Amino acid sequence: FFFSSRRRHTRYGTVTGVQTCALPILGLTVVYVTHDQVEAMSMADQIILLRLGEIVQVGAPEEIYNSPNSVFSAQFIGLPPMNVLNLNDIDTSTLDSKIKSALESSSIKNIGVRPEHLMFSKKGLPATVKSIDYFGGETVFKLTHQEKDFFLREPRQPKIQLGDELCVSWNLDDMYLFDKNDQRLKS
Repeated sequence: FFFSSRRRHTRYGTVTGVQTCALPILGLTVVYVTHDQVEAMSMADQIILLRLGEIVQVGAPEEIYNSPNSVFSAQFIGLPPMNVLNLNDIDTSTLDSKIKSALESSSIKNIGVRPEHLMFSKKGLPATVKSIDYFGGETVFKLTHQEKDFFLREPRQPKIQLGDELCVSWNLDDMYLFDKNDQRLKS
């Protein structure tokens, strides 16, 4: 534990130093290769996201995070990753009427919602709490709906216990739609 905690703090200091001191002064362009999305998101001005040697998406970290062009991009960037649920695996009858009408197109296969955009609610998708990870400033809940797992990130510590059955919802503007080829449908 000590080693990984120390490594994380050392990496943060090193990344900050490189970003604020070395690169601007030296005027260098650096190509940095990493499999660590946290490093990529924190260090990069631009990211080239590769899958099996092919370019999947190019953009600034916030562009790829907020506008992923595919399921791969959506789930690669972000911790926890974007929740991507197949429409055949969820009970859409419990969803808000605006969301249900947005899902009427036959070209939609999956919906995506970032964990921080899900919220506990009185109505919505029924889910059971499978695990709870408390991180101080936030709590991440692993939930399950019809045997499909997904995450909800909450900035507080709500009084929710393992095994609780509750509902989650999201705003229409926070939902991503993907086709049968896992490409994002533009709204």
